[in-house]
Amino acid sequence: MRIDALASFAEGSSADSLGAILKRNRFEGALVSPLSGGPDELENLVRLRTLHPWMLGIIAPWPHVVPGTVAVRGGGRAAVESGLPCEIAVRDLDLAANYPRVDFVVDELTGPEPLLELPNVAVKITGLTSVAAAAQVRRLLEAVGPGRIMFASGWPRCKPEGTWKLTLASFTQCIGAQTLETREQLLGGTAARVYRLTEISLK
Repeated sequence: MRIDALASFAEGSSADSLGAILKRNRFEGALVSPLSGGPDELENLVRLRTLHPWMLGIIAPWPHVVPGTVAVRGGGRAAVESGLPCEIAVRDLDLAANYPRVDFVVDELTGPEPLLELPNVAVKITGLTSVAAAAQVRRLLEAVGPGRIMFASGWPRCKPEGTWKLTLASFTQCIGAQTLETREQLLGGTAARVYRLTEISLK
């Protein structure tokens, strides 16, 4: 199962074009989030998701949990009570230490040191458009393993700096030579586990 762990949408974004890109690159789908997080954009995402089965789930800003929400962003301790995986900043890793049974996702590339004692934290590496971060990515991979790292394009925020395919190419170059099992974890398996997508019926 290959999953883009973050694509963002706003009015004017083309869901059809991203769906075609995912299909060409053998990705089953993507998790989506509104660019601004406003209620109108979230309502639009819910509508779009009914039309595009490749939209596997919505990452919603707290407290706007909508139908299809698979994770919440921000909200601190209040969001933890939702029972959903929580996306947090590195500065908020104390939450992960205090709630070891909750899954957390850091949506920024970070060094492994803060994560070594936090097995409930995964890292989403979003929107890479060059291999400048290769050493940092490999160091993180060696320290925490592929079961805690996931690929995300950040589309369309990766433009105009790069295309969706460039973010995938940069990510795969950064991770270097890996076994097929490791690559599949990084390109979707970790996201499926953390966001609880393993029961999705993919056609």
